[in-house]
Parts: sequence; structure tokens; C-alpha cells
Amino acid sequence: MHNDIVLPYFFDYGNEEQKQRWLPKCISGEYISAIVMTEPGAGSDLAGVRTTAVMQDQLRL
Repeated sequence: MHNDIVLPYFFDYGNEEQKQRWLPKCISGEYISAIVMTEPGAGSDLAGVRTTAVMQDQLRL
């Protein structure tokens, strides 16, 4: 599971230094990656998350 959920973030958003540092060990299984998603009032119930983003000066805040 860790390769399916977390590693795409490295491929899509990581710079070359981060990819070289982390991907080989994650792919080999030497490192296990994880992701945590939570917010006050929802805990880890992702269906209950109410956070939204707004565009400001070409950035999502």
C-alpha cells in the first residue's frame, strides 16, 4: 500500500534530490512510507474533513 499512496507524491512533486534520496529505499522496502490526514472535528474520518482551499495570487491557501 505505501507505494501506491505515498510514492506518487514523490514522483509528482518531489525535486530530483528528494527522488534520489527517498525513492530507491522506499521501492526496495528498506523504508516504509506513510501519510496521515486529519483535521480538528473529523479526526481520521476523511469523509468528515471540511477544510477547503481558496485561490489567492495563483496560490491555494
